[in-house]
Amino acid sequence: MRSLERFLQESCVKWFRYRFPKETIFAPMNEGVRGKVKSRSGRYFSPEGIKAKAMGKLAGVADLFVMKAMQGYYGLFIELKTEKGRQSLSQKEFEQACKKNNYKYLLISDIDDFMAEVEDYMTQGYATWTLLPPQEDQK
Repeated sequence: MRSLERFLQESCVKWFRYRFPKETIFAPMNEGVRGKVKSRSGRYFSPEGIKAKAMGKLAGVADLFVMKAMQGYYGLFIELKTEKGRQSLSQKEFEQACKKNNYKYLLISDIDDFMAEVEDYMTQGYATWTLLPPQEDQK
């Protein structure tokens, strides 16, 4: 993660925790610097990357997740990009999976947009019970 994107993420998390102290936001921590090792065949690989993938690492996962069902969504995934940043193919695929599975997904490039979008999501929503399917009459 580049330093500008990291600064944006830190600022967003700090604001969220100040504004909504009883709610949960977290970073899936799905990226990181992995050392490469040269195999006997001359190919390079990352032992840490192999372990992370086996443990559930998934390319394209959003930077932040708000664990709160609102506005008919099960939760909120947030991908942060600088003005010049672009989504990778795996991030676009993850966005589509979120939408297909009824999670809200935001692509945010500055703190003002983050505050406005999250404020809207957290305060303009309706009760989470609307997410439940209608119950059939029990006889």
